[in-house]
Amino acid sequence: VLKPPSEDGNRFEAAPGFSEDDRKWFEMQNDSLAAQGLRVLCVAACPLDESSVEGFREARSNKQDLLEPLLQKGLVLLGLVGLMDPPRSSVKMALNTCHRAGIRVAMITGDQKPTAVAISKQLGIIPPTAGPEDEHWLASECSALRGLNQDCIDELCSRIRVWSRAQPADKVTIVSSLQRQGHIVAMTGDGTNDAGALKKANIGLAMGIAGSDVAKGASDIVLLDDRFGTIVDAISEGRRIFENIQRMALYLLCGNVFDVVAIIVAMLLGLAVPLEDTQLFKAQFLTHFFYPWVMIYQSSSFYNMLKPPRSRTLPVLSMKWQRILMPATLVLYIGGLLFAQVLGSQLYVGAYSLSEQMGTHSLGDFYGSRSNYLCLYANTLNFEKDTQAYQQDVAPLICRVRRLGWTGFYDIVEWGHHNKQDPEIAVKSGEFDTFQGVWKGDRSFGLDESFLQFSFEGGALSPLDTSWHDPNNWLVKCDNISHVDMNNKTEKGDNDRLCWKSCGKVPCWQLGQNGTSVLRETQASKVHEDEPPFKPVLYKKYNIASWGCRQMRSVVLIAMVLMQTSMLFAFSQHDCAVFNVSHNRTFFAAWVPILTLLSCCVYLPVTWFDQGFAPVDSLGIVVAVSIAASFYFGLEVAKAIYRTYFFIDLVEQIAVAQLLAEGRLRAFCHKAEAFLKCPDRRPMALSSGQGMLTYGTLTGPSSVDSSRSPSVSPKSPYSTITDPAEKV
Repeated sequence: VLKPPSEDGNRFEAAPGFSEDDRKWFEMQNDSLAAQGLRVLCVAACPLDESSVEGFREARSNKQDLLEPLLQKGLVLLGLVGLMDPPRSSVKMALNTCHRAGIRVAMITGDQKPTAVAISKQLGIIPPTAGPEDEHWLASECSALRGLNQDCIDELCSRIRVWSRAQPADKVTIVSSLQRQGHIVAMTGDGTNDAGALKKANIGLAMGIAGSDVAKGASDIVLLDDRFGTIVDAISEGRRIFENIQRMALYLLCGNVFDVVAIIVAMLLGLAVPLEDTQLFKAQFLTHFFYPWVMIYQSSSFYNMLKPPRSRTLPVLSMKWQRILMPATLVLYIGGLLFAQVLGSQLYVGAYSLSEQMGTHSLGDFYGSRSNYLCLYANTLNFEKDTQAYQQDVAPLICRVRRLGWTGFYDIVEWGHHNKQDPEIAVKSGEFDTFQGVWKGDRSFGLDESFLQFSFEGGALSPLDTSWHDPNNWLVKCDNISHVDMNNKTEKGDNDRLCWKSCGKVPCWQLGQNGTSVLRETQASKVHEDEPPFKPVLYKKYNIASWGCRQMRSVVLIAMVLMQTSMLFAFSQHDCAVFNVSHNRTFFAAWVPILTLLSCCVYLPVTWFDQGFAPVDSLGIVVAVSIAASFYFGLEVAKAIYRTYFFIDLVEQIAVAQLLAEGRLRAFCHKAEAFLKCPDRRPMALSSGQGMLTYGTLTGPSSVDSSRSPSVSPKSPYSTITDPAEKV
């Protein structure tokens, strides 16, 4: 039997029939039920007379009016009731995952402290073997927060994992303290009293089934299934997405920036540009338009939930990626592109420098023993204001290349022809061999079909010889063209050039062999994009040198696309991607359209759509594929070197994650700082031959390692904190 409380008191006193032994017995039963994780309710009866019942009936609308009369009367304690509200089976596994991922979990409940401690031991929030001292260190009632300054509150919140007897204001205080310490706080709740903390937290999560409308409105995310494991799954998915973003950033950075670097290096070395502007755009379209979307389906790595949370201030790409993978990719990628350009040039034209592929107007350079210029251009010499002005032809006069086939090297030479059709009409006739870049049949550009066939009859081997002359008198050495200036001084052209001779106001070739003009107005309008068909030169686009350069760029295109395709494939996996290709089968689906579009760019007939490329033979394909395969092999070697350092770092990060989950470190603590504070938790190699690892020895009577825990005065839980680890 309990007496009613006094006017100033807030709890019942034991009546004479309720002894001190009875009180201790009930408290012992309460502790026993709470130790089992039961929510304990105290049941008491209040004897009422008829007048009291009538008073209750009149006060139904006000619950406080119903409660006050009961508290003013004596109560009879009937007993204690223990309610089992077991956590879901998935919660313990989810909490273990959080601990491995460096996520610190704190439980805030309105239950009494023994019940909260028992539940937390079942879930692993507090170690099951923790003793009374450890429980005192890791669990506390929220009333301990009241009346403290911010520093003391922050210290308390930094170590307490279980809060009991929580009020709405206490939850807001705890969330604010953790945020001041730099933590990213996610708060879960379902009641109206959780609304303030849900709103204050960085991420508020309300229960969709059991949650109140107020809690849902104050939260950022509503859990439709009310599972704590869903939160952990979301964290894992977020880490997977960010990891794939990192891989994508690495791929896009290497694929785009290194292309520009390769072009700059080629220009500095005097090489021909691997791909021109529109061609580079086509290559980027093939590898960047839809191919990166395969990373959406890329599964997470095995270490996804083994590393501590990542600070927002860190760069997107890790330092090991920047120091190992990026430099290796830079060297391999640029080397592969330049090697493809050099080999492609040797395959189809025999010259790889830009100046040699552009051709020359100099006879000495073209016929020199050490020169390798592909084409020789003729000129038109004009004398303007006592100065000589040379206008070089758009199309070459002579082209020669040295090709490499399966049987060895062979030379092809083309000479200017005056009896030819418009190039766009002639190429549709089917007499142009797109694989060799030469004209067949009557349209061939051999010396026998050229107007220069009789210019070598006097034993001349080249226009450099003095016995060389053009019987048609169309082409002469420029020193044979003279001009008398205003001072009656005769000026002659350069002896090292070939020039078109003029017959009056028009070139002699334009008059033809019968002396009449053969250049029509429609032909003259095309001079800027190509020479008139009757002009005795080669086609601008469809000559052996120009077509060979197109084939060289086709080799570069195939090698570039295959290298970038294999680059993302290699970056997508932590281990060797070849052995884990089944982890993401969307790569196969993406490779089909990429190879199809690549084949269209290279082998689509130029009469349908001119993309600046030319078909390559099997040897060119073998060269491009071999370069891409070598690039991928080198990338996997670089990844193997990276994994060597990554494993050492991962073991240390796992230890840091565990320390963070235990609340021993500040938010986003660096591993160097972590092991300085907790040196006994630093991983140490036992045997390098066996690859075994261990940690520093834990001291203390319990698994919480009380010797590393801050010591407090037994008189007050709020006294000044002293931590032996701070002295290390």
